Amino acid sequence: MDAISNWQVQCGDCPAGYVGDGYEGCLDEPGCFEGACVTACQDVPAGVPGTGYTCTPCPPGFLGDGEGPLSLVPSAQGCYRNPCFSNNGDCSTQ
Repeated sequence: MDAISNWQVQCGDCPAGYVGDGYEGCLDEPGCFEGACVTACQDVPAGVPGTGYTCTPCPPGFLGDGEGPLSLVPSAQGCYRNPCFSNNGDCSTQ
């Protein structure tokens, strides 16, 4: 046996945001998943600070960050109906 056949390579884990075994390579882990966004989900490359994805803006007539569910009432995440939109911009309760 020659010296090369006795070599053993041990690689570390892939860095955060990547998947793989570190030996055969590391691939950017997809950030988007089903239900992540009400609107379109856009993957953020590994190494960029954040959640791994961003959501496009809520549809017309809705407010919010675009993440999670569509709702008729304000919530911490998602898109919710803008009360002024359906009343031609008038939010008065008269």
